[in-house]
Amino acid sequence: MTSAAVAPPMPMPHRPQSCAANTAPDLPETGVAQTPDAAGLGRIAADGVTLAIWRRPAPPDIDTELARCTPALAQPLRCELATAALARDAAETLATRLAAHGLPAETCPRWLADMAALAQHYAALVTQHLGAAAITLRLEALADVACPRFHVDQTRLRLLCAYRDPGTHWLPPAAVDRAALAAGAPNERIADPARVQALAPGWVGLFKGERWPGNADRGQVHRSPPAAEGAPPRLLFCLDT
Repeated sequence: MTSAAVAPPMPMPHRPQSCAANTAPDLPETGVAQTPDAAGLGRIAADGVTLAIWRRPAPPDIDTELARCTPALAQPLRCELATAALARDAAETLATRLAAHGLPAETCPRWLADMAALAQHYAALVTQHLGAAAITLRLEALADVACPRFHVDQTRLRLLCAYRDPGTHWLPPAAVDRAALAAGAPNERIADPARVQALAPGWVGLFKGERWPGNADRGQVHRSPPAAEGAPPRLLFCLDT
């Protein structure tokens, strides 16, 4: 294990008084760590934890920026980033990539600041627990359902944050029929539909994949949510290593 790179402090948000339907209940689930602050995301490194959720309010005052940026993200932004660069200055690193994609920083300063804070925190966790691994950034506006079937990722650690509804669907580990999952069975056989839970807009999820050390055959199961007819595209921020 390499020495820790400490992320800058992030403000603790107030917990929402109520959550939208079908979002994760504020109840304990084995293997899932739910937290009201960014520091709690570090619990993802614990043995037996495959999902950490930061239950935060959606970032304020960014709706206009999201609407302005959505057309440019119909073509997804995908690129590899150096962990050290994100840990050192995530805002500058992301601003450079966004500008090259047709989104100069002045079009989305609040959104950029929020994504940069998440990226810097993620880079610190990756450096602490996985070393100086390359990080893949994906930022996209999704009108269709990318991955409708429940699945696990062939990654070590993935960060997901949907800035516009709906959020990623996930299953409590105890609810998953792993044999059905491996056999390619339909979603209804992988888990009882009543057990499906979701991230709310703005919430941050850290998903352990199959390649996290010691996590083979225990990757966190999730899927893309159904698309609501007539709704604007879902805006998804994703970091992988």
